[in-house]
Amino acid sequence: MLGKLAILTIALFAATIIVGSIGIAFYYSYRSTLLTITAQRPLGLVLSKVSSLEYKMYVSPSGDTYYVTLKNYPNRTAYIVLTNSSGYELGFVEFGYNSTNITWIYMNMGGVKRNVSGSNMSSYITPLLTSATISYNPFTGTISLEAFPGLGPLYGLSYFSSYYNINWKDLLDGQPGSTDATVGYLFTPIVFNGKSYRGVEITITPQTSFLGTSGAYSVSAGVINLDGVPVAAQITVGTGAANYISMTLLNLTAYS
Repeated sequence: MLGKLAILTIALFAATIIVGSIGIAFYYSYRSTLLTITAQRPLGLVLSKVSSLEYKMYVSPSGDTYYVTLKNYPNRTAYIVLTNSSGYELGFVEFGYNSTNITWIYMNMGGVKRNVSGSNMSSYITPLLTSATISYNPFTGTISLEAFPGLGPLYGLSYFSSYYNINWKDLLDGQPGSTDATVGYLFTPIVFNGKSYRGVEITITPQTSFLGTSGAYSVSAGVINLDGVPVAAQITVGTGAANYISMTLLNLTAYS
């Protein structure tokens, strides 16, 4: 017969194992969310899980607010509409894609129509994937940040992780994760539409070699897994001082 002290010791040991296992499970669920959204995932794989997406954009220092609505169709065509805070449609972007890339883009923004394909698409890819683009005037040294109706909450963090050569797996394993940016992350619950999700708050700050150039994006984001789709509930892209674009997720509908 085991004594009471022995039984208590065994019970406490078992409880420690259970609590430790739960803690490890929680950690890896957060880690999985982070690694999935920051990975350089094929565009077709990302969009194949999303039926529709809606988010709000706030642009500083102008103070302008916009709303972006994406509809994704089974024929691998996506349609994005940009409206202002009064609900007036300012324009739209339509694009086709395959499993890995965007194949064509048609835009009607402010009455200006463009049909883009092939090598002519290169200047539109970054705005479309991140919902933001930097304009740099080499004569004055002025840098401005412009909003674009794109895939920012869905694909922006993946793009910037690749842009700054961030290896998130190495970073999570305690190794240097990037030489181009300073990266911070915090596993924490994030509330979206009144519900709490296991999330990750992320900050990406470019190293000084990027500062003062046309490529110095700073990024902060709160990442969650929503209906099986890793997405930023909030993501802010900036170029320093008061120049930033803040995107807040309003709704996402996943394909079942």
